[in-house]
Amino acid sequence: MAVETVVAVRAFDHAVVPVMDLWRAERFYTEILDGAIFQKVGMTFRPPDVHEAFERPVGAFVKLGQSHLGLFLEQRTPVQPPAALEQGYPCLGLAVAETSFPAVVARVRAAGVPTTPERTLRYGTVELRGVRCTDTEGNCLELVADPLGAHHDDHSMVGLSHMRLEAVDLAATADFYTDLLGMQRVDRGPDWVALQLANRQLWIIQQVTSLSPATVGPHYGRHFAFHVDDEAFHTIVERVRGAGIEEGDALARNVPGELATYFYDPNGLWLQLLNQSSTQFAMGREWLRYAAV
Repeated sequence: MAVETVVAVRAFDHAVVPVMDLWRAERFYTEILDGAIFQKVGMTFRPPDVHEAFERPVGAFVKLGQSHLGLFLEQRTPVQPPAALEQGYPCLGLAVAETSFPAVVARVRAAGVPTTPERTLRYGTVELRGVRCTDTEGNCLELVADPLGAHHDDHSMVGLSHMRLEAVDLAATADFYTDLLGMQRVDRGPDWVALQLANRQLWIIQQVTSLSPATVGPHYGRHFAFHVDDEAFHTIVERVRGAGIEEGDALARNVPGELATYFYDPNGLWLQLLNQSSTQFAMGREWLRYAAV
């Protein structure tokens, strides 16, 4: 009997996070985390009013190794830093080339943002040796040393490593990501479950009694994007529609040949499904950084 091939997302490809000061955030992700700006969004010669900014977000895209991060300026809902950094959610995991890890962590600590001591955790066969911190805006990050990660285009960052999120209903949330997106359960504890993507990235879900302000938001434009091939895109979209989950097309680029859709997970996180990767999105664009004058 033939074995059915699991149709699943390929990778956690990119994310968009809210920021309160775009210039400050750009400098953190380029000077401290060794990223590079490759696109500005909605730049004008005058400050936008609240209504215009909500409809036409102002921001920038920063390349971080194989992935990229969007920084969108918030006009309505302030970014809420975690009350306790160890319990900060959602928390983006960023892989750093192991040889650069000490220097990157030192720069983060020197920047004066909250950080935790280094620790090592294991989920299935994946080991995460890292430090939690926030960016300058209050978004939770977890920097992890990647022993296999080479410097990507002479930069320290390798790309997105994992994602930590919280859920009121742990079982339903885990089922959502396994049944619809094809992630595989690799480890679990009494109040958490670790799922894995095909490329070994992790999606770690923590049980909570109520969602934090950072998860609830809402933050316009914030989303977490998965790269898929064309066949998987159509299959997963059929699963989403079959489950009665509403789709949206906010911020779609309408690029010929591009397949994209958006939908919410059970805890209100806005997810994107896309057949274009971060590498394709940034292809041909000039990478820019601030320079001292």
